[in-house]
Amino acid sequence: MLHATKIAELKLWEFFVLDIPHEIAKFQQGMLNLKPAPVQFIERHPRELVAHIPKELGARFNRSVPVELALAYLTPHLHKPADEITREWKTALEILNLIFYEEYDRELIIILANIKQRAAYCRLDEGGPRLGTISAE
Repeated sequence: MLHATKIAELKLWEFFVLDIPHEIAKFQQGMLNLKPAPVQFIERHPRELVAHIPKELGARFNRSVPVELALAYLTPHLHKPADEITREWKTALEILNLIFYEEYDRELIIILANIKQRAAYCRLDEGGPRLGTISAE
């Protein structure tokens, strides 16, 4: 119940995922100005990119893929028209977001377990302070 109401309202997932429209706009601008970085991707699966994406705590949608990294990842497609390259990148970003949503889901399980354990300790456990029943106040 807590997850379906209060925690869902917080939209904590926004701290984990990429803002796809922003990433695509940044990528399209970068295609005009930059050359691919010397990073090589052998398997060419978006999962490879995760290790190279900086993870910083901060604002919502703070996670971002450096344009040089995106261009390096898409090097085999750079001969194609720009709209095809952008579609490839959007697909990769969606796969990356699935990975980041999975990370969020794992963190949320831990968050909910901690809240439950803390409430049980404070209200029910023999060794806890037994603060009484939980109410709306």
